[in-house]
Amino acid sequence: MSDVEHVLLRPNTYLGSIDETESEEYIFHDDKFSLEKVSYVPGLLKIINEIIDNAVDEGIRTKFEWSNKIKVDITKTSVEIKDNGRGIPIQIMEGTTQYIPEVIFTSTKAGSNFSDDNRITAGTNGLGSTICVIFSKLFRVITHDGKKRFVLTCKDNLSDTKTKITDSATNGTEVYFEPDFARFRLDEFSDVYAKLVYQRLIFLSHTYPEITFWFNGEKIHNTTDKKFINYFIDNYEVVTTGNATIAVGISNTDDFKHLSYVNGLFIRKGGNHIQYISNEIVQALRTKLEKKYKTIRPADIRNKLYVFTFFKNFPNMRFDSQTKETLSNSVSEVKQFLSDINLEKLSKALIKNEEIFFHIEENFKIKEEFLHRKEIANAVKPTKIVRIENYLAPIGDSKYCVLTEGDSAKGGISAILGRQDYGYFPLRGKPLNVHGTPIGKIAANEELKNVMTILGLDISKPIDDMNFQNVLIASDQDLDGFLIRGGLLAFFNSLFHSHFQKCDFIKDAKVQLFE
Repeated sequence: MSDVEHVLLRPNTYLGSIDETESEEYIFHDDKFSLEKVSYVPGLLKIINEIIDNAVDEGIRTKFEWSNKIKVDITKTSVEIKDNGRGIPIQIMEGTTQYIPEVIFTSTKAGSNFSDDNRITAGTNGLGSTICVIFSKLFRVITHDGKKRFVLTCKDNLSDTKTKITDSATNGTEVYFEPDFARFRLDEFSDVYAKLVYQRLIFLSHTYPEITFWFNGEKIHNTTDKKFINYFIDNYEVVTTGNATIAVGISNTDDFKHLSYVNGLFIRKGGNHIQYISNEIVQALRTKLEKKYKTIRPADIRNKLYVFTFFKNFPNMRFDSQTKETLSNSVSEVKQFLSDINLEKLSKALIKNEEIFFHIEENFKIKEEFLHRKEIANAVKPTKIVRIENYLAPIGDSKYCVLTEGDSAKGGISAILGRQDYGYFPLRGKPLNVHGTPIGKIAANEELKNVMTILGLDISKPIDDMNFQNVLIASDQDLDGFLIRGGLLAFFNSLFHSHFQKCDFIKDAKVQLFE
């Protein structure tokens, strides 16, 4: 089996998925990037990016003396990419009978990035360009090296190739190709591909401000770090050096989010660099937070962070696959690259940023409250109201549940207020003090369980779904009465805090003492 046949037979190995996939991607409009759910074929997008990477790599290799102007145009059926690089040397490759441009675009083992000698370009093994040719119905590259002009035309998945050489005094490379859409189960490019390529060029323009990019005739303007990150979030803290920019803000979901570009490549799944940076930030924030919240875990902090990393000149990138979605360089390599970045300073800035710190703290408090309520809900087994001793149900609507200080008080108050719309439950002495009391002990307390059952209090339901519209605490104006009233208020505030704060459903009936 030839290399070309193997690539066509096992496309996922070289391109990633060739099936249409639905995912959330950053789409740029109205001067903002926002995550939108779109459908596209990752492998098809990859062959476009491979050719863009070649042009960018030429700029990096020449320190942007060449290939500092890159133009990308996309129609419904074709892609064209032009750069003002040096051009590919038009000479016979050593050990072959073919010219270098032909070998580069038609051999799966060509390329100049095999050596790991401080490589800082996006390419790694020379496969990308050839893969694009193999998955194209028509592929044409025109390159000028200042002396000659070389034209390579390939058709039908590299089954037919032609070359032509003429004299030329100019430099640069132009690539035009029409993908073999049938192999991607498509008829043409949808608008999504143009949006995703435009997104990529904006990222590249920020990473490499030395390069001017055009997309479909429109010039893409460079941005400062601050403006670029403002495309995504408004509140963040950032540190930057010549080769690295790291920003941290708040995730608008309950999941950790990251966006990473390394040497112009979108590192979709992150890698050790994201792990290292987030761990350092989380540890610093946790050291501050655990003074107040002893049970806070790293995940409680990490899941509210949004980490941005933009690296250039990162040496010898390594990936877990040809799809280049996860950076696999070691943590020690990452730390060495970031030796000039002060992550401690970034962490301190995050702590001082009241809005960011508040979101992390508040998210943990809400989570703890939810777990607290869930634990109570699981522990408390509802009892049918009819089985609760001495409970006096209302006649008519359930407007008021009167909690009285004992049976005698229930009898006296019910005689005055009547049964219409009023229910009564006598308390046996002072209720359990819930402050600092374990959930299990609260759940086992029959008196409080009865109160919750009568009222229909359920931590998973809004206050409007209670059995009664109001709670009326009827206790004497003496020390015992104050303790009963305080104990009930503490109980409601502790277990049903949101209801207690937002709803005026607890009322106090001041029962006078007579001698």
